[in-house]
Amino acid sequence: MATLYDEPGATHATLEFLNEGPDALGLVCRCRTERGFEDFDLGGLDARATASIEVGRVSGEFECVWSCRDRRRRRYVWSYDGRRRRLRRGDRRDLDALFTYAYPARGR
Repeated sequence: MATLYDEPGATHATLEFLNEGPDALGLVCRCRTERGFEDFDLGGLDARATASIEVGRVSGEFECVWSCRDRRRRRYVWSYDGRRRRLRRGDRRDLDALFTYAYPARGR
């Protein structure tokens, strides 16, 4: 789960992740902000742990995808608008492809 904290007038927003499942490995994230796309590599996130990142200012609808693997090396992808998918084994899409997958009409 991810929550965006966007304070009016602030120079950045904070995106906080809460891992509600088992350990997450290789957590990566792509957000669209006023500066364009921003990519983040958060590494691992233990079960029930949180992690925060500062992203640029957000105007309009916030668009973000994140992906990680579980201990069985299954890969998952989420979008900020609430969608979640488990990808097929061996799927090696990069963040650019995952963003287009989640937001097909608005990808790069």
